[in-house]
Amino acid sequence: MTGLNFVGFPTVPANPPTWDAFLAPSPELQTVTPEIFQYPGGELGPNNPAKVLPFLFRSVPVQRGQAFWIRAGAVFNHYFGPFEVVVNGNGLQFNGTLSAASLRLRNLAEHSTGLNFGSRRLPAGVGTWPKDKPVPVMLRPLASEILAFDVLTQNPDRLRDNPNLLWSGEDVFPCDHEQAFSFLAGVIAWQPPWTGQGIAFYRNHVFYQQLTGLAHNWDRLGGALDALTDSRMNEYLAVVPNEWKTDNAANRIADYLRDARQNREALFAVINRLLQ
Repeated sequence: MTGLNFVGFPTVPANPPTWDAFLAPSPELQTVTPEIFQYPGGELGPNNPAKVLPFLFRSVPVQRGQAFWIRAGAVFNHYFGPFEVVVNGNGLQFNGTLSAASLRLRNLAEHSTGLNFGSRRLPAGVGTWPKDKPVPVMLRPLASEILAFDVLTQNPDRLRDNPNLLWSGEDVFPCDHEQAFSFLAGVIAWQPPWTGQGIAFYRNHVFYQQLTGLAHNWDRLGGALDALTDSRMNEYLAVVPNEWKTDNAANRIADYLRDARQNREALFAVINRLLQ
């Protein structure tokens, strides 16, 4: 027994982190692969609590208010988030002799790799894309490119109930791509999207219903793929931090993008059939 948590973790209600990201600041939970069980509600049974399989750590969110069990070998798990409360003595118990006590918040994020990636700083006034918001006519070309980009990058996490989009007036900004290149998760019998396999899922995309039956132009996305030359790809690979070079993921993504560039016409044909 290495830790019980029946009240959930202090994550943000909207777009909470995945288990991979949430556990990163805990050095104890990096030395072993923790066993995580979540209680979705209902009667307890053989499969309830349900186990979160390790290959899903990068895609399953840590939902606020949900009960979890975590076991990590012989390690006692006292990790509940990227900070902890530290008090002197046995707690804040005042009596006839104690006149002062200290309470400190300790930042645990210093134990992480310390490397993050940001692509663009957005101006003030940007908000989240509302659920079921109609796509303005002027934004349809951009919306179709975003859907095609998600098919290309195998990103399943831009749904009607969780758009992962920011917007302001005539601008839309896709965000939250930690589930992109989902083939890295070891999906059984995975096939690249230009084969037409596994595409039906994108009917759940936030923009799908509003883009069907329309004509679409993929020239800009095709040009972006053409600009992703082998030499440019090698430049990107050369600056990937060593901390991110796990499971040969960067090279696998680069190989996938090279194949996508070579098969872009087949990819666009598949997307056109999806949006018929």
